[in-house]
Amino acid sequence: MIKDPSTRLLELLVPEYQHSTNFIKYLQVLTDAHDEVYSALQDVKTLRYLENATGTQLDTIGYIVGQPRLTYKVLNGEFFGFLGAIGGESFGTESDPNVGGIFLSESDEEFDFELQNDEDYKKFILAKIIKNHKRLTTETIIEVTTIITDKENFEITQGNKSFNIHFNEELSGNEKLLFTTPGFIPKPLGVKMTFSDNLGSF
Repeated sequence: MIKDPSTRLLELLVPEYQHSTNFIKYLQVLTDAHDEVYSALQDVKTLRYLENATGTQLDTIGYIVGQPRLTYKVLNGEFFGFLGAIGGESFGTESDPNVGGIFLSESDEEFDFELQNDEDYKKFILAKIIKNHKRLTTETIIEVTTIITDKENFEITQGNKSFNIHFNEELSGNEKLLFTTPGFIPKPLGVKMTFSDNLGSF
């Protein structure tokens, strides 16, 4: 890696001037502007890497690979839903009005959009890159699932044109949406792909 101008210039000083305080300060003043340009050029190069990118640079990488910074979020505990509905609550009871969820009206939104932070967004971009460039195999699906959810405690069951991912725990509504929302988890054509956790299928 090429060093910044001020550091490089000091290394080139002949021994007679290496301890000259005034002359070194003079050189530093001359190279301050060059250091700013050098830093900007380094950012142009390094911030294009996924591991270093933040903010707008990360959005640009996401645009290139086809993964926008946007994800579904379920409104947990807000509305009544039938058995198996993601984020749905049960009926209330006469003895406890705090139990259960209210009915969803036509004007209510069941889901809301929330911008991902940089840390989570990098996971989705990495998963998208893998989906774009690797063959769709069981190992690819496991890799993408692990990256997006940070979970490794799941089992794969394959049958005749069927594929199930079972999590040995209870997933949140938001985590379930990652699998039911198209585009997040790669799904093979002609194969029925299902998901389940300790509460059942979703």
